[in-house]
Amino acid sequence: MTKYNRLTFEERVKIETYNNLGLTLMEIADKLGRHKSTISREISRYPFSYRAEKADKIAQNKARCHNYGRRLDKNERLFKIVYRYLKKHWSPTQISTYLKMEYSDQPSMQISSESIYTYIYLLPRGSLKRTHWIFTSEEKITIQQKRNK
Repeated sequence: MTKYNRLTFEERVKIETYNNLGLTLMEIADKLGRHKSTISREISRYPFSYRAEKADKIAQNKARCHNYGRRLDKNERLFKIVYRYLKKHWSPTQISTYLKMEYSDQPSMQISSESIYTYIYLLPRGSLKRTHWIFTSEEKITIQQKRNK
């Protein structure tokens, strides 16, 4: 499986130009070396008129404001519970399992272990040491194995 690469500004300018010239999605895709569905999705996001500059600006903003950690940012009660158990040296897997059992009827109070790990790794360096978030070496090995896949 090939890695997905975002469209560049230059590619968006070419899409705009080719689209204005009346080329089909397949022709544009062939010229850019992209799949026709990529071109189709890009153009369909702007149904009335495709403008490369506007499309690129929106795409960059979306890439910057990714969804990492959002559930913990928005749900203070969930954050406090996760934080409390991290300070007690529970692993993200243990916390996630506990939340699923304790709050089985409240999806807003559940979070995956991967989301907790993502949130932890997005924190500034050093904040992990300050809060003493230490995980078992077994958990660290598991995460490293997942990242290397």
